[in-house]
Amino acid sequence: MKTFFRTFFAFFVILSFTVLAADEIASIRESAEQGNPEAQYKLGLSYETGKGIEKNEKEAFNWYTKAAEQNDLDAQYKLGQFYAKGTGVSRNNKKAVEWYRKAAEGGIVEAQIDLGICYETGTGTGKDIPEAIKWYRMAADLKNVKALYKLGYCYESYREVQSDDKAAIWYRRAAERGSAEAQYKIGLFYETGKGVEKSVTDAVHWYAKAAVQGVLDAQAKLGRYYEKGEGGVPKNMATAVQWYTRAAEQGYGDARFLFELGGYYEEGKGVKKSMKEALKWYRKAAVQDGQYAGKAQYALGRCYEAGKGVIKDLPEAVNWYRKAAEQRNPDAQYRLAICYKNGNGVEKDMVEAVKWYEEAANQGIVDAQYRLAVCYETGDGIQKNMTEAARWYEKAANQGIVDAQYRLAVCYENGSGVPKNMTAAVHWFKKAADQGNSNAMIRLGAYYEHSLDGDQNTNANLEKLLTALMWYGKAAKQNDSNAKRKVTEISNRIEKIRKEIERQRVKNGEFPLKE
Repeated sequence: MKTFFRTFFAFFVILSFTVLAADEIASIRESAEQGNPEAQYKLGLSYETGKGIEKNEKEAFNWYTKAAEQNDLDAQYKLGQFYAKGTGVSRNNKKAVEWYRKAAEGGIVEAQIDLGICYETGTGTGKDIPEAIKWYRMAADLKNVKALYKLGYCYESYREVQSDDKAAIWYRRAAERGSAEAQYKIGLFYETGKGVEKSVTDAVHWYAKAAVQGVLDAQAKLGRYYEKGEGGVPKNMATAVQWYTRAAEQGYGDARFLFELGGYYEEGKGVKKSMKEALKWYRKAAVQDGQYAGKAQYALGRCYEAGKGVIKDLPEAVNWYRKAAEQRNPDAQYRLAICYKNGNGVEKDMVEAVKWYEEAANQGIVDAQYRLAVCYETGDGIQKNMTEAARWYEKAANQGIVDAQYRLAVCYENGSGVPKNMTAAVHWFKKAADQGNSNAMIRLGAYYEHSLDGDQNTNANLEKLLTALMWYGKAAKQNDSNAKRKVTEISNRIEKIRKEIERQRVKNGEFPLKE
C-alpha cells in the first residue's frame, strides 16, 4: 500500500510540473505573439532546447528573428550563432557577422569574442587581425578569460601585430584567471624565455596548473621535469610516469611518447613492472607511423618471440618483425633475417635471410655485417664473393666482433678477397687473440714459429720462438690440445737453441747466456 501511494504521489508531482510548464509556455507564447521581445526570445529558447515544448530549430530561429529585429541583444547573438552553424536556417557566415556585430556593439561579451574570431579567421568577412584584436579587447576589458587568451594568441601568432611581450602579458592574465590553455602557453614562454625572462621554475609552476586541468601537453611536459628533476621539482620517475600515463590514457602522444611509456612499464622504471601495460602502449605506438612506430613493432616482435607478457608465438613475432623491418628498423631487419635462417615462425629461406642481413648491415647492425660476410664467403643464400666477404668482415672487425677479426686475418693471410698482406693478417690475429680467440692465438704462434731466419741458433730466432711459445701457451690455457702439443715442442726447441747459443758464446770467450 505504501508503495502504491509513493508511486501515485510521484506521478502527481510530475503531472503537475508538466501542466505548469505547459501553462508557462502558453503564457510566454501569448506575450510573444503580442510583440514582447523578451517573450519572443524566451519562446525561441524553448524551441531551441525543447524545454516545455517539442524541439523545433526553425521555430526557434523565427522567434529569435522577431526578438532580434526589436533589438533584443541576446536574440541577436543567437541569430549570429544560428547563421554560423546553419541551425534552423541555411548557413550564412556573412549574416552571422551582421548579427554578431549588433549584439557585440550592445555589449554581449560572447558576441564580441565570436565577432573577433570571424575577423581573425576571415569567416563571413575579410580577415583583419587588428579588428579582431579590437573586439577581443572589448571582451577582455570585461575580464573575459577566453578573450584574454585570444589576445595572447593573436600577438604571438600574427606577423602584422606580433609581439612576444604583449602575448606574454595577455597569456599571463588569462592564466591567472584559470585558463588552462593560457597556463600551458605562459609555461612555454617561461621555458624558452619568449617575451619573459627565462625561468624553468615558473614554467613548471604553470605546467602543473595546466596539467591538473587536463592539458595533455602540459601533463607530458610536467612528466619530463619530474623525470629530470628540474624546475624546482625533485627527480621522481614514479611521478613522471604517472603524468605520462595520465596524458596517454586521454589520447596524448605520438609514437615516441607511447613507445617510451611502454619501455618504462617493461623495465619497471618509476613504476611496477607490468608487461600487460607495456604491451598496451607498444601496441598503441605500433599502429602509428615513423621511426618509433617501428621500434614499438620490434618490441612486440621481441615479446612474441620470447613469450614475454604473451604466449610465445613465432609467426606473430615474424609478423611484427616484418612490419618494423619494412619501416627500416635495423634491429627488426636483423631478427627477421635470423628467423628466415633458422626457420623460426616462417619457412627457412636463406635468400630472404641474406636480403634482411644486408638491409640491417647497411644500417650498421654489426652482427648482421658479420653474418652477411659469412654468407658471401660460403655462398649460402647468395653467390660466393670473397671480395664482399672481406669488406663486410672488415666493417664488423672494426666494431670489435672477434670472429670477424679472425676471419679478416685469414683473408689477409691467404689473399682471399684482399691482397695478401701478412702484416695486416698479424694485426687482426692479434686483435682477435686479445679477445680470447684461441684459433687466432695458434695462428700467431705458427706465424712466429715459421718466420725464423736461416740458421736457427740466433738470438733473433730465439725471440721469435719465445713469442710463438707465448701465443701457443695462451691457447693451451683454453684447453686446446694442438696448442698444448706445440708448447711442448717449442719449449724443447727453445731449450736446444739456448744451449747451442751458450756453447758458442763460451767457445768465443763470451759470458754465458743469462737466464
